[in-house]
Amino acid sequence: MCFSLTDGDVDEDIFRKSSQCKSHFIRSKDNKFLVLNGDKFETQNLTIHQQGSRFSIQNYISSSFTERQGRVAMLYADKGSKKMVACCRSDGQVYPEEMVLPKKIEKDAHKALFYLIKLNSGSDKYMFQSAMYQSKYLAFETVEFVDKLVLRHKEPEEVDANCEIQLS
Repeated sequence: MCFSLTDGDVDEDIFRKSSQCKSHFIRSKDNKFLVLNGDKFETQNLTIHQQGSRFSIQNYISSSFTERQGRVAMLYADKGSKKMVACCRSDGQVYPEEMVLPKKIEKDAHKALFYLIKLNSGSDKYMFQSAMYQSKYLAFETVEFVDKLVLRHKEPEEVDANCEIQLS
């Protein structure tokens, strides 16, 4: 018996929006809070009473048979009635884009999808690996005297504290 596949027979990964969505404050390794500041994501020194923007993590369910580490998610902040989603570009830029969260994504990758990887059991630290750029992770970095959120290249086994994101 012989089977052949044509281009239409192979399904791409499909991501479906989950009912799971949680809101968090996001902090860097040096306890700076992530904030949505106009048209960019930045970190700021804030007190526990000031805290920054609350960010939501919308989970997605993957139809893939190949397991990747972590769950699939989008990261966004509310700005009035708008959802400003963290999106990434190949040049390492992370920017907020107004978006209606899609119920279904019929691609293997999307500029706003990340694999949320828990670092240690019992810890509140995670890494966000880009679904679009697989060796790149969200990271906190100082660019032109501003601490901001960027996409940084990192090997999976490599330790990079700037890629560690604390959720609270």
